[in-house]
Amino acid sequence: MDRIQAASAESGWTLWMAVLFLLGGTRCAKDDNSLTGVQCGTGRCARGQVCCVDCDGTGTCLAPGNSCPGLRCLPRDAGADRGYDGGGADSGTGIRCDDTVCQAGMVCCIACDGRGTCGAPGLVCPATGCGVDAGNPAACTPEGQGVHGTTLTVNERYLAANCLPSTRRLLTSAEDVRDAFPAGNAPPEVQNADFTRDRVLLWSSNPRIEFVVDDGQELVAGEEMFCQGAAPWCMAHIIQGTTRNTLRMVECPYKGPNPCLAP
Repeated sequence: MDRIQAASAESGWTLWMAVLFLLGGTRCAKDDNSLTGVQCGTGRCARGQVCCVDCDGTGTCLAPGNSCPGLRCLPRDAGADRGYDGGGADSGTGIRCDDTVCQAGMVCCIACDGRGTCGAPGLVCPATGCGVDAGNPAACTPEGQGVHGTTLTVNERYLAANCLPSTRRLLTSAEDVRDAFPAGNAPPEVQNADFTRDRVLLWSSNPRIEFVVDDGQELVAGEEMFCQGAAPWCMAHIIQGTTRNTLRMVECPYKGPNPCLAP
């Protein structure tokens, strides 16, 4: 029975690889520096592809939004004769996924920005940091950057002339405002912010904040660099309708001229 189960799983793996080929998925190519995407198992993906790492460490490059099936995640008894048991190289442990190790029996999806996510077989690989295709950068929008959640309203950006352009922080209280502007010269809109319902983000005018999303756990803000001659300013962004106290940034791909020859 064990051999039948293992043979059935192997057949399913072969069928899945055929389906992947039809969907544009490929086994990760040998890392010979010809590809510029994420590291995937012992190989590397093309730019704009995500990586699915199965329970035996095998890497498969996929288009963003496809699922990682985990057909190598066999029960220990079914896979005993084949040398894999739903874990990684060390018995009882899972595969390495970015800077963590997944639990045994879990797969890993690595997005285009190199961040890994562990999950049960069937995990949908996020498109974070991925372009629309291998050659074109995605739009700096929640959809384009694979960020899911509630898109929040960012009020008019206010010039905060009394803080440095390098000052980048999320203000969550009146005490934070006093700390950021010790001379008491914060813009009126910041000084009068209602922190029982809003947050203030001090950020640079370049890169510029393009969106803010509440993903259910933290705020996720997308920033985009522009080619411009003027030096960046410190800007205050009033984010409405949130009481989150943590922030994660997403760097959208630069789409301007390279090199930037702005005066």
